[in-house]
Amino acid sequence: MSPLSSIGLHYSFTPLRAIPNDLNESIELNWAALLLFPPGHSLQSSSLNNLALGLCDRFTQWGIPSDLDESIKLYQAALLLRPPSVFLDR
Repeated sequence: MSPLSSIGLHYSFTPLRAIPNDLNESIELNWAALLLFPPGHSLQSSSLNNLALGLCDRFTQWGIPSDLDESIKLYQAALLLRPPSVFLDR
């Protein structure tokens, strides 16, 4: 496993147990991890996806519209980085 792949963190929360600081820290760390990847790196798509998941969780918890908007953009960017064969294999 690449050292960079272990940097991305994703915390999954249930609505009654969310700890705002943990979720915010997860998002901050995922932004930092994303910046470590050079453009076109093979794990960049996964890092974008992890960050989008965190923002989606935060939107679900607190309803911040900008989190949902950013999450959608990040998911789209992650998909664009995936080779077409990934979608054909299923």
